[in-house]
Amino acid sequence: MPKIMIADDDITVRDLVSTLLGRVGYSVMEAGSGEQAVEMAGSSDPDLILLDIGMPGIGGVEALTRLKADPATSGIPVVVFTAQTEKGLVEQCVELGASDYLGKPCRQGWLLTTVQDILGAAV
Repeated sequence: MPKIMIADDDITVRDLVSTLLGRVGYSVMEAGSGEQAVEMAGSSDPDLILLDIGMPGIGGVEALTRLKADPATSGIPVVVFTAQTEKGLVEQCVELGASDYLGKPCRQGWLLTTVQDILGAAV
C-alpha cells in the first residue's frame, strides 16, 4: 500500500485529504509544518508528498528545496498543493523538482488522478 504524506499547516485540509486518500486505500501520514515534513520524509520514506507552500517556519518552497537536496529524499515525488497563486510559483516549484502542482481548492477527482498518475509511474 503506497504511503502518502500530506504536509499542510491547516488541520482541516489534512483531515479532508487524509480521509479521501484513506478511503481509496492509501496509507496516509500528516505533517503540520515544513520542518516536520522534511524530518518525517527522511525517516518514514513516503511514496509521495502533497506539500503546501504557505506554512509557518520553513515554508513549502524551502521544504521542497531541502527534500530535493537530500539524497535520502530526493527521489520522492512531491506535488505542490497550495492556494497560493503568485506569478512564477509553479515554474519555481517545477525547477526545484516538484512533480506536479495542484491549486486549492481542488476537485477530489483531480487530486486522486494526479496521485494515481504519479504513483503509477513511480511504483
